Amino acid sequence: MAGIAAAVLLMALCVATAASSVFGQEVEPDPTDIEVRVVARRLTDGRIEFGLQQRRTNESWSDRMLPSRRFFPANAQVGRWLVSSLVSTTPPPATARVDDDTQTTQITSTHVASTNPDACRPPGTGTVGFPLPEWALRSVGTVRIAVLFLDFPDAIAAHTTAIEAESNLAYTEKYLEAMSYGKLDIEYTILPQWLRAEQSYEDHLEESRLEGFATLGDVQNVAVPLADPEFDFTGHDVVMIVMPSSHFIGGTALGAVDTQEGVVPATVRINIFREDSSKGGPRRWPLTSSHELLHVFGLVDYYSYDLSRRLPEPPAGKIWAYGSFGRMGLWAAFLADERDHRLAHVFHFSNGSRSTRYDDVIWSEEMLAWSRWQLGWLDDRQIRCVTEANATVSLNPVAAPGNGIAMVAIPLSETEVIAIESRRKIAYDKGREVRWPSGNHTTYPGLPIEGLLVYTVDTALEPGELPLKVAGDTGDGQIDAYPILAEGQSVSIRGITITLQSTTATSHTVKITRSAE
Repeated sequence: MAGIAAAVLLMALCVATAASSVFGQEVEPDPTDIEVRVVARRLTDGRIEFGLQQRRTNESWSDRMLPSRRFFPANAQVGRWLVSSLVSTTPPPATARVDDDTQTTQITSTHVASTNPDACRPPGTGTVGFPLPEWALRSVGTVRIAVLFLDFPDAIAAHTTAIEAESNLAYTEKYLEAMSYGKLDIEYTILPQWLRAEQSYEDHLEESRLEGFATLGDVQNVAVPLADPEFDFTGHDVVMIVMPSSHFIGGTALGAVDTQEGVVPATVRINIFREDSSKGGPRRWPLTSSHELLHVFGLVDYYSYDLSRRLPEPPAGKIWAYGSFGRMGLWAAFLADERDHRLAHVFHFSNGSRSTRYDDVIWSEEMLAWSRWQLGWLDDRQIRCVTEANATVSLNPVAAPGNGIAMVAIPLSETEVIAIESRRKIAYDKGREVRWPSGNHTTYPGLPIEGLLVYTVDTALEPGELPLKVAGDTGDGQIDAYPILAEGQSVSIRGITITLQSTTATSHTVKITRSAE
């Protein structure tokens, strides 16, 4: 079988290199010969993986170019032809320039010049790679969510389900639909009553993957049977079970649940860790609910599950502040003054008084371009995959990319990629306004400076192992300063220097240079 696989994929890959384009523009064929070779390896599950390399002018071979369709299955049908996805190559050296309304890009390269996003789309089902796992719920189109409310004899809700749902569900819906650029439509069906479990909440506790934390476990098997007599689950994609936020916090996402009308593919549990509110009233949980719904769409946690990781004591007059990006837990800690203006927000009380407070988190809630690409909310035309030595790319803000480039990706290895995106003080990056039923309100700090966010992606790492890291984070969660590159600033990652070269009202121009090999 290995011999058959090699012959089939060798022909497929070689044919795939015949067509060439630059940024979607047809270019005149260059008469220069292109020398390529096919590389292959057998995997532990019996499949054979294929890639392509191109000979450089210095006679060395380029990095492996890996099309998304590159695996020959161990149980392939004899005699059936299989075809890889395309791999674009150009003769080295190559110089190309394209100018249009959305991008201005120059390339002068002795590397393989490729804009094929497959080279920047590492595999990693179930992690941060491609494709998303088979169980993932579709993230485009209408998603119907059945919402149930459950409390316990020893953790009774003292407020109505309307108060619990009012701002939380609306915010979650608005946020996710905005992050999808309108490609996702969320519909709720709410059962407006508290269902009462027969047993104590303690009877439903189980250990979580966060060591030392007990979580409400099988509540879906309690809430769904209680709701089934009067609730029709037909056509729903998710069951969301909400416990009273005056007694619990946090959330988790699970798989399918059985109902009288059939199987609902996904379950989300909101408020699962015991923690009584000091005031006895409901808390807000849209950050939790949107995070958990993104799990059922296939995204994973970016933060560490290792609770033993501790930051050292800060120097006198300093605190550890955190930059938070997106919704899946890309965090980085940096030292800041206790009264750093970037951490300040004004708390407005219903009686007309106000107070300046200092948070320790700077929230940049716009989802990462990488996450949006995984979910299909950004398409391949909005991703610039840089495999050449030097490139200059104009980036539109990830919050509103239009038809322009939303992310630059640079492959480092078969599983590692550098991602670069433009962050602006717009939409969900300009701060998060919160209003309470009491009338109190504030706006938590948003993006303090506009510029480039640079981070690395490693699809070989599992959830909880920091598969995404902000540039400058060596794995301990610390960085030197807030991680947005302003105009003229640079960061280097493994011989690749990324510079914010210039800024306009609508775009950031990033310059990428690679040190000599």
